[in-house]
Amino acid sequence: MSDFDAAAEVAALKQETQLRHKRRYTKRPSQLDPYRLKLIALRDAGASFTELQHWLKKRKLRVSLSTVTRYMNRYG
Repeated sequence: MSDFDAAAEVAALKQETQLRHKRRYTKRPSQLDPYRLKLIALRDAGASFTELQHWLKKRKLRVSLSTVTRYMNRYG
């Protein structure tokens, strides 16, 4: 007879998976945070995400279009 407990093995594997997928960084402020209100105002005035990206570039802040889109979808 074997002493194999499948349920216990699955529970241990799930616990290991949770530890492996745990985020290992602390949340830090976004570099877009100082511009949040201005970005929202520009977006409300009809600016596209690409135009917001170009506006940030004029202020010496290079970010990808997906970063602007995600930020505005989260906060705007």
